[in-house]
Amino acid sequence: MRSRTASLIMVGLACLVSGCGQAAPESSSGNSVAAPSSLPALDRGPALAESADAHSTGSFADAAPSEESASSEGSSTKSSPSGDRRRAPEEPALRRQTRPAGQLTAGSIDDVERSDEFCQFLDRTLGARMFAASVQDVRPCVMFQVKTEGGRPVGGAELTVQVDGRQDVLHLTTGSDGRAMLTGADVNVQDRRAEVVVRLPDGSSPLRRELALAEPVCEIVVQDFQAERPQQLDLALVLDTTGSMGDELEYLKTELDDIVARLRETFPNVDQRFALIVYRDQGDEYVSRRFDFTGSLDELRRDLAQQRAAGGGDGPEAVHIALQQAAALDWRPGNVARVAFLVGDAPPHDADMLAAFEAASGLRARGVRLYPVASSGADLKAEFLMRSAAFLTMGQYLFLTDHSGIGNPHAAPHTSQYLVEHLNRLMVRMITSELCGRRLMPDEVLAIERGDMAVPYGAEPAPFQRQQQGQGDAAFPHAASFSLPDGTGIWVTLGVTLLGVFAYDSLRSREADS
Repeated sequence: MRSRTASLIMVGLACLVSGCGQAAPESSSGNSVAAPSSLPALDRGPALAESADAHSTGSFADAAPSEESASSEGSSTKSSPSGDRRRAPEEPALRRQTRPAGQLTAGSIDDVERSDEFCQFLDRTLGARMFAASVQDVRPCVMFQVKTEGGRPVGGAELTVQVDGRQDVLHLTTGSDGRAMLTGADVNVQDRRAEVVVRLPDGSSPLRRELALAEPVCEIVVQDFQAERPQQLDLALVLDTTGSMGDELEYLKTELDDIVARLRETFPNVDQRFALIVYRDQGDEYVSRRFDFTGSLDELRRDLAQQRAAGGGDGPEAVHIALQQAAALDWRPGNVARVAFLVGDAPPHDADMLAAFEAASGLRARGVRLYPVASSGADLKAEFLMRSAAFLTMGQYLFLTDHSGIGNPHAAPHTSQYLVEHLNRLMVRMITSELCGRRLMPDEVLAIERGDMAVPYGAEPAPFQRQQQGQGDAAFPHAASFSLPDGTGIWVTLGVTLLGVFAYDSLRSREADS
């Protein structure tokens, strides 16, 4: 009896192991609401069409858009699972030039509108103590809203803020939505009042206001001022060209080329200028290269097409230098839509973190909205810096996703939920929002995904306690989960049944022996 039962158990366990060893089909996390087999190129959706029509008159009242509710350099390199970078053969130039636009997919997080979740992200990240040097905590403090008597936002207003108890003077410039923000790094909790000098974009006499900082929003109403939509756009592209970007850089170049071409087509009456900054790291062929603003689309295309991924070596890159170069560009003052996209996959070195924050503050002072685009390989430090810089300048955090199947795997962002779109559509929507002074809804959503904050965290997450005691790597805590591959339930049932038979047989055998 025991021999027969043992044989049955061995057969059952063998089936169990073979069943559990089958991998489940790969799928992206979250619930997909749309899964097209092909990714169409960008066309003008309703929001873009309405925005372009509105710009023909420059009026806020007409066709108001909907608000959002929800050489050696010629070779590319790949990142190995261990993080080492190895060189890959260069792809033929013809193949690079014939890639169609609209291939990359991306998501976005608006931390300005979801500030509570952003603060939770800051608490968890700063609590991990993963930085070897000081970083800034840019949680929200006070939002300035400059508007007319009729409630229209005043873009391009320069604010000089003298906060009680501070020796230095803070400089802010409102975006096209009339808003600029002070963060916890600017204002202490005990600060209660500030003197604000407002210089309007029409060059009229400055306004002085004494404001209480007790409320999260401070409104500054301007009398006898005619607010209009921006009729000028300054767009800067800041690209990481180190070796780890080789898997996506050529696709990104195609997407960016398509984006600026679409802007020219969609907004023919808007005076547009473009700048390009490429950066690597100390010890590479170059640390950064700056191509200042030009109104020539052909010139931008030529400069962009010449860039290749190479160099790097270690993980962090000279992001702070790139941001400093971006802040030093010849941005036009006044009622101008000023937008910068920072495309990369690595943070700065820990010793350069504060310099990166200071550079982001320089962009904020000039009224530049920064939209980072995190590529494959971006870790928690990169996400922290990019999201903080986007929040500080009141931009949004963008990130590539796996839905396109292009590039190395992309880490899920630390958020509850996000929408997936085509990257070119998403970036054009961000630029259009700055031209209109309002957040726009997406015209097309490929999927709705859950981030790792979809499941509530416990009050005292154990991973942070272990990290603070020096046990384990510093990493953002993920919600614990366990799942079996599809189709393994029957093998688990069989295994449990056979173990039960064995236990029953053993019991009967003992009774017979006694």
